[in-house]
Amino acid sequence: MADQVLCANKLAGHYVLDSPTGGPRGDGTEDGYLHVEKRSDGRWYDAELDARIEAREIVPLDVVTQRYVIIEDEEEYRMFVPAPGECERVGMPVRRRRARLDLHVVEIDGRPVVVGTEDGISIYLERGEEQEPGGDFVPALGGGLQGVEDAANPGHPVWDGEPSSLHIRGATDAEIDLWQRRLGQAWEQTGKVFDPVCLLVFLISLREFRRRRADCE
Repeated sequence: MADQVLCANKLAGHYVLDSPTGGPRGDGTEDGYLHVEKRSDGRWYDAELDARIEAREIVPLDVVTQRYVIIEDEEEYRMFVPAPGECERVGMPVRRRRARLDLHVVEIDGRPVVVGTEDGISIYLERGEEQEPGGDFVPALGGGLQGVEDAANPGHPVWDGEPSSLHIRGATDAEIDLWQRRLGQAWEQTGKVFDPVCLLVFLISLREFRRRRADCE
């Protein structure tokens, strides 16, 4: 027996087109309506495609672009961006999300050291400096963390190069909030907007590691 339609409605908004310059305005979008149904299985459907859909909130990492909602079907056949408040108007749930980009934390011996994007962390670990993102994520080289020391534990590099002591995990909500606040502060202090991919936020106080003469002999 087919699932029964419990309610039907339409959402105002715009479709995201395949071509970034398509549509009547040349911005890759086209205004329209998405016809939706809630059925007896408790799920929401695109009535025209007869496909299950989900509404997800997007929270951009740049802290300037306002959060928005996208609706996609299971096959990602098309993407629809409803106007603000449309999902709430018809009672369609929205899955909340933290950000478009994933943030990661480097831990040394279980201690959180730095939070950033995958590319930003990768480049810092490999070369010891923040550059434009690129290349594979290879944390084992450790160029950055082997050249600095924890101000609270002088005389030793933050990381001794032992691969088993370095662990990378997903950032927590609190760490994401901290990263976003630091990004906003950096923009305010410099007056410049830069690529957030390269921003690293250190969770401990660092300074340049200088080996003692006895260590070098």
